Amino acid sequence: MDKLQTAATLTFAIYMLAEHPLIAQRLREEILRKVGSSRRPTYDDVRDMKYLRAFINGKVIGSSLSTDYDGYFHPETIRLYPPV
Repeated sequence: MDKLQTAATLTFAIYMLAEHPLIAQRLREEILRKVGSSRRPTYDDVRDMKYLRAFINGKVIGSSLSTDYDGYFHPETIRLYPPV
């Protein structure tokens, strides 16, 4: 993924989080649980955060990751807004 594709993906990811606060809350909980509030995530941390990867990559990994807290199918950034 080049810089323009990365920028587009991040832009739409932030847009999706603004539109879906329950998903933002769930992602925040996963990040704080895995990384905490005092350090930066490593590659291994990101690889282990399944909900984050599902949100960005559009890969639904099991039914608990494919829905938000209200039971609706959550948006997958790259699937809905492909950068190319």
